[in-house]
Amino acid sequence: MRRLLTLLQRAESVVAAVALCVVAAALFADIVGREFFGSGIFGAQRTAVYGMVISAFLGFVLATHVGRHIRIESIDTLIPELLRPAIVRTGHAVSAAICLYLAYWSADFVGISFEQGERGMGLDVLVWPFKLILPWAFGSAALRYVCFCIDPSLEERSEGFA
Repeated sequence: MRRLLTLLQRAESVVAAVALCVVAAALFADIVGREFFGSGIFGAQRTAVYGMVISAFLGFVLATHVGRHIRIESIDTLIPELLRPAIVRTGHAVSAAICLYLAYWSADFVGISFEQGERGMGLDVLVWPFKLILPWAFGSAALRYVCFCIDPSLEERSEGFA
């Protein structure tokens, strides 16, 4: 399981980094076009938005991978030491269920976009391929939570990451 999660984390990190590079390049090119040629680049801002959405959802998954997902850490001290492992596993199970629910409904959302041939505003491109990040991110996070529930030692805790 650890090897699968590590491979998944590396692949998602690369895609997130590429998406952020696309954002930076599109916005930089648009600014250069505006400043030096009097006109921005058509579709650059919309491309940057799509890239940012992809990187943001992968950021959610990567934060989950290193144990920096949203949770209330202040109540940790209120839980007796003996109950903490059970509480942590329960939390992972509930998080997995929530993410699976969101993955299911976001897949339905993508399916509707596909069936309707929905196209983007500003850029006349099909949007369902960009929306695929939704079920992927929620499904990937759910997989991680299931693995953490089975073996809590798989959750990497990155204390220096904020």
